[in-house]
Amino acid sequence: MELRDMEIDALAEQPHHLLPLYVGIKRRMGSSGLAEFSPADVADILYVRPRPGRTGSGSPSRKAARHALSCLAELGLIQPVKRGVYALPMAQASRVVPLRGVAR
Repeated sequence: MELRDMEIDALAEQPHHLLPLYVGIKRRMGSSGLAEFSPADVADILYVRPRPGRTGSGSPSRKAARHALSCLAELGLIQPVKRGVYALPMAQASRVVPLRGVAR
């Protein structure tokens, strides 16, 4: 899996937690270009292992997880299709589709 320039540009100068969330969602993308995941999956992706002196660790609240998803949607990285299913338009646009039946 790779991130294309247009995906990186969209995530530039955004809160740091959006990058691992987007990568985690993109890893769940099937050949249809859709990613299916639950709120628990979002919490797992955004989980930060607690350590002494580390603030903001653990699982995010549901509100924080929903906000992170809405940020990705505002950036055009994901589009809700139905509950728990999202399209990744920038990932689809950058996908290389091999030509079939073309003599080389």
